[in-house]
Amino acid sequence: MASHFLVVGRLSKTLFNKKPFNTVNTTAIRKYATPIAESGESKFAAERKAIEEHAKGTSQLWKNITFYVCFPAVLIGTANSYRIASAHSEHSDHSDHSTDDERPPFQYRRIRIKPFPWGDAERKAIEEHAKGTSQLWKNITFYVCFPAVLIGTANSYRIASAHSEHSDHSDHSTDDERPPFQYRRIRIKPFPWGDGDTTLFHNPAVNK
Repeated sequence: MASHFLVVGRLSKTLFNKKPFNTVNTTAIRKYATPIAESGESKFAAERKAIEEHAKGTSQLWKNITFYVCFPAVLIGTANSYRIASAHSEHSDHSDHSTDDERPPFQYRRIRIKPFPWGDAERKAIEEHAKGTSQLWKNITFYVCFPAVLIGTANSYRIASAHSEHSDHSDHSTDDERPPFQYRRIRIKPFPWGDGDTTLFHNPAVNK
């Protein structure tokens, strides 16, 4: 039995060690193998390196823009603003001591295609409209609001007086004088507390 396995082993070794089989085996392995450059780890490393390079370039770009564009622009703008402010200050000092005769008329400033809306005619129209509006609301106040307030006050006083009379009468009345008003006690389902006929906030000293 042992000799049989020895013969099979030698035959397999001889068969698989032949050159044609080794060539086919190597070709298949190379065909279906994944190159190292295309593996996931290598792709991640390549992408990370590209991102780092891009970040470095972007940072350097904005650094150059800040130092060679923004800072000079701020300095030039500050110097120009100071120059304009100094010139304006000189003109202001001159104008403070000048008279109306020394000032040029500048007639070109008065050339208008359409007059301003706050001219004399427009101003008079606005004044007339304001007077009419004020008089209108004055009439509404005196002839509508005040009578309505007086009438409402008188009606409220009348209702309060009638209610007071009924209150005085009810204070001296007995339970026999009160009408039962059974329609107020009609319920489909009794309350789950007490005798089932009164509400949760029923006060026997007040509610009869």
